Amino acid sequence: MVWFELPHSFVIRVSGRDALRYLHARLSNDIRNLAVGAGCFAAALSAQGKPDALFAVYRLEEGEFLLVIDGGDPTSILTSLRQFVVTEQIETVLETHLTCFHSSELPSVLIDPEFLVEPSPGLSVQRGPDGAFLCGRVRTTTPGFDLIVPEKQRDPVLEFFHSREVSALSEDEQLVQRVKSGTPVFPTELLASRILLESVSGKTAASFTKGCYVGQEVLEKIDSHGRAPRKLVGFKLEGTKPCRPGEKVFTRGDGEKVSAGEVIDSAPHAQEKSVFGFAYLKRAAAGKLEADGREFTIVSEPIHLGIGEREKSQ
Repeated sequence: MVWFELPHSFVIRVSGRDALRYLHARLSNDIRNLAVGAGCFAAALSAQGKPDALFAVYRLEEGEFLLVIDGGDPTSILTSLRQFVVTEQIETVLETHLTCFHSSELPSVLIDPEFLVEPSPGLSVQRGPDGAFLCGRVRTTTPGFDLIVPEKQRDPVLEFFHSREVSALSEDEQLVQRVKSGTPVFPTELLASRILLESVSGKTAASFTKGCYVGQEVLEKIDSHGRAPRKLVGFKLEGTKPCRPGEKVFTRGDGEKVSAGEVIDSAPHAQEKSVFGFAYLKRAAAGKLEADGREFTIVSEPIHLGIGEREKSQ
């Protein structure tokens, strides 16, 4: 069993007569064709194609959506989300009373006996008891759930985890799992300063068929050329000394070191005697790579955020 709290995550509920139409036009992915109970990744982009926020968007009802964000400033993200609201009838509520966990197993206090829930390689949502939400999502090498619960359910959920005598993953352990599963988080690893397609692959969080949205022209141009200037990758180094953020990655050309990118973050894995992390590499980077004088091995590329091949192809 794997579990941990998501202290930086927060939730925005979007509803109203024009909620579907507005989200479809504002966000980078195809919201209109999202089935009730399903989810997708989508970004609120700037005109330069850079993400002000990356959401896991879940459709609760025909005109009601749950947007889960891994981090960032809630006020500025809400402002960006509502940037183009003029006369639309849409309500956006920051659900400050909700707490987020991730677990590979559902706590008994959250299981609705009417449903049998299994982890999914895609994104899914169902309502739990007393205002909780159970969201199928990959954050580790084991498929699991984001558990979004009211504050009054926080202690019962923690009691369940403690009863299993399994400790929560540490921050370093979570980072190692994100690297292995290709699931970086916004905005600490999937950076707001990078074009969306430098961070995630193709259809993972963007549609190229739904029509116009802010930042779409930039993404279309990159897609038509087949490559972004940089790419986010998960990597592995030998040894247990982490790389500092900003550490340069080099490739050797004719005996000389050539700059190939830089490290975003990293963490040691004692059992494997290795360091795992994320880095942005120049698209042209090739050959043997190194960072901090150690061989740099790519372990997750391209970044699909845990979405299975079937979901990406739809």
